[in-house]
Order: sequence, then C-alpha cells, then structure tokens
Amino acid sequence: MHFKSPKPVRIVKPLTTFASPIWLSIGLALWLIAGTATAQTVIDLTEDLDSDRPEAWSMRYFTSISLLSGLGSPEAMTPGSWEIGFEGGWVPSLSETERRVGFDGRKTEDLNKTSVFGRPRVTIGLPKKFSLTLAYAPPVEVGGVKPNLISAAIGRPFHVGDSWRFGWRLYGQTGTIKGDFTCDSDTVAAGNDPQRNPFRCEAVSNDEVSVDYASFEISTARRSESPFEPHFSVAVNFLDTEFQVNALYFGVIDRTLQRADDTTVSLTAGLSYRATDKWRLTGELFYSPLGDVSRRDSPTSNTFTSGSEELFNVRGMISYRVR
Repeated sequence: MHFKSPKPVRIVKPLTTFASPIWLSIGLALWLIAGTATAQTVIDLTEDLDSDRPEAWSMRYFTSISLLSGLGSPEAMTPGSWEIGFEGGWVPSLSETERRVGFDGRKTEDLNKTSVFGRPRVTIGLPKKFSLTLAYAPPVEVGGVKPNLISAAIGRPFHVGDSWRFGWRLYGQTGTIKGDFTCDSDTVAAGNDPQRNPFRCEAVSNDEVSVDYASFEISTARRSESPFEPHFSVAVNFLDTEFQVNALYFGVIDRTLQRADDTTVSLTAGLSYRATDKWRLTGELFYSPLGDVSRRDSPTSNTFTSGSEELFNVRGMISYRVR
C-alpha cells in the first residue's frame, strides 16, 4: 500500500549500518513526543541485520518453511518421464514473544497468518540419471498472505546398493510473500486504543518479504520389495532474505528495507508409500535449528535474553507418475 502526501519530509536518508536500530528508537521517541507534524514524515532506510536480531530470525523461520525439501531421495527416472504432485506443510503458530520482532523486539507483528503452506510440483526425468523438479506457489491470497514463489531442484542418485540408495540435490528459490504484517486490519480498526494498537497504525500495511535461497542436500532411502520406503536427508541452506516495510503509523510513512544473509542446516526423516506403480504418498518430518536470537525481556526493556530457537514441522505430498 502506497501512502501519498503533497510535501513529504524525509528525515532519514538511505543507509546501511548496524547502528540503525538506535536511529529507529530515537526517531520513534521524537514522533511520540511531537504527537503531530506539519508535513508527512517518511522513513526510508536500509538495514543490514545481525543474525541474532529477532527480525532476522523471523525471516529465517518463514524462509525455512518454504524450503523445497526432497520428500524422498532422488531416483533414476527414464528420460522424458515425469511425475506431478502437490505438497503441503504445516506452519506452526508463533507465541506472542516470538512475534515480537518489530523495532528490534519492541513491536508484536501479525505473523500467524496461516497454518498451512502448499504448492504443485513436477519432476522430469533427464539423461544420465538426473531429474529436474519445478514448483510454484502462485499469487493466491491465503490467510491474508499472497506468495509468489518459484522453486527448482536438480538431483541424481550417486550410489545404489542392495539395501540403500544415496542421492544429492541442488535446489533454490526466488520470490516474495506479501501481507499486512506490520499493521493488520484488526489493529488498524482498534483506532487509538493503546492496548490493541500501541503503535497507532493508521492504515493496513502492504509489506513484502523476499525469501530467496540456494541449498545442497544429501539423502538416502531404504530399498526393499515393500511398498514403504523410508528416507533421510541433511541440507545446508544459504538464505538471502529481505523485508520491505510499507506502513503508516504515528503519522509516519515507514519504508524501511531490512536485509539478512544467513546459513542454516535442515534435517528430514520421512516415509513414502507406493500405492500403485503410478501413485505415491509421502510424509516427512522437517527440523532446522535456526541459531541464536536475542530477545528483549519485555517491549520496553533494554535487557536481552539469548537462546537457540528452531523450526519443526510436518510435510506431505501426493504424486502421480504420468509416464
């Protein structure tokens, strides 16, 4: 959402600095004291976040939910054959403390938008035992968020034994998720209520988070005559995330861009059931230790508590081998 004013006053120029949270706090205090302004105030800055900032943690969390995990170990497919499927995953709800990520842990954001994430995917057999997987989450609004994510993976088995198959995958993603994370409609509707709208949101925000990554995965699957096939994997993920604020509160237009580059590790354990030669059902447990995060003991406290926080969720897929 873009907010217009005939004579905007830009009080913060674009910058990249680890000290920028200090300027945010000082600026917010000045706006609280001033109460009103003769012209529209605009915040327009770029922030490179330390990995332990709560904003950086939240971007790691939601990017990890969208990781294109293998849901099985790569297998040799006949060149030109292809398999279509639909994957879905559980998005765990965050506590109020975990959602307090705005302004370096001072503001609670509306991050519990939806409890599910899904997308169609197709895997195509290539020569020399390679396979290509493509997935797309279209810009269809679900629970107040609108994704637009393109993901791809290429992989192949590198060792096939009597009991175990081992494979590798390279996968990545580019795209955005839009939503009213900073100022949601319920908060705006609360008006001047200091409890429900402490930051005086004046309009529904139109924020955008970029969830780009590149990953490398090693996996293995148990081979047998049984229709059930367990699999395990470990992946290293290089995350390149951005959060573009587009909000109006306290009479201020906030267009802050926050950036974070992080590396994570993820583990999966799952089970596939080959119902027929063409139909397959897969379930998977996903785990990623997301690293340390420093959180304020309260919204007004300058005392921080650091600790390691993680993501655990469940994923599944139904697929059909076309040929």
